[in-house]
Amino acid sequence: MIRFKIVIVMCVLFFMYPLAGIAVQDGGYNAGEGFWIKAVLKTPSKAVTLVWQEVGKDTSLSGDKVISGYFYADPYDFQYGSQSNPEVFVKIYKRFLDGWTNIAFNHVTVDNVDVYSANSYNGYADQSSVISLSKRLAEHSYDDPTPTSTCSRSEYDIDCVSILKGYWYFSTDIEDFIFSFDNIDTFSDGTYYISGIDDYGDIVMAGYSDSLNKWSILQLNPTLPYDNFYSFETDGATITPDCYYQVDHDTSDLSSCSQFSAYRLSSRKSIKKMTPKRSVQMVSQTSEDTDKEAIIRQYYILKQD
Repeated sequence: MIRFKIVIVMCVLFFMYPLAGIAVQDGGYNAGEGFWIKAVLKTPSKAVTLVWQEVGKDTSLSGDKVISGYFYADPYDFQYGSQSNPEVFVKIYKRFLDGWTNIAFNHVTVDNVDVYSANSYNGYADQSSVISLSKRLAEHSYDDPTPTSTCSRSEYDIDCVSILKGYWYFSTDIEDFIFSFDNIDTFSDGTYYISGIDDYGDIVMAGYSDSLNKWSILQLNPTLPYDNFYSFETDGATITPDCYYQVDHDTSDLSSCSQFSAYRLSSRKSIKKMTPKRSVQMVSQTSEDTDKEAIIRQYYILKQD
């Protein structure tokens, strides 16, 4: 009889006040970017795991990834439960440059809510918090040892090309530009590329070239006799310049390699830039570059759209 009473008491305590180690082993959700989250609403009568509803997922111009959504109560658990009645708002923000992630839980209900998160969930939460009327916000932060900008050359995909999203400052001996990349698309063969505009509103297009084993940007100059072509290496945070070329519109002659510099901007307003001077100056058209054919091939690949 005593043993029976103990079992009853343990069952009641389990449902009303679940232990952290038990509560986080199931019922959570893989929210994306390798992160797992869970929320448990604790009312005076019972504790219930809330339902996750994703609202949006996007990559910003700076390359940062954002996932937003909310937790709500299942109407089978509570009569006031509804997909239109959030209990906890959530924003997951993953910074592009270093992979640092912040998960923000915002309490918008009456009762306390236990919130949990994990990076690469293995059955237990890495972090947990209690949010309430007196403490509305909880934040869980994670440092990511693996750079988000890693790009596999053998599996060139949309995530690979997206590392160029955002604003870049390019400087040559002739003039300086700010490039803004924000539109990812595919060519007819399914190859991904990213496009945007420069200071003049002219189109810039970028992609990775297997034949060059480098990244490249094509800057179209409709009012000049040549287009600009840049080859480089990048991890998405920095650019290691290779060569800047001018490609003649009519003959496809390639100039000799010239140096340039480039770096990422946090926004278009983050640099005070002199108005670039459009020039018809042409760099010497005597290129002996051994990659000339590959460069011209990549030039026309990018120009096909």
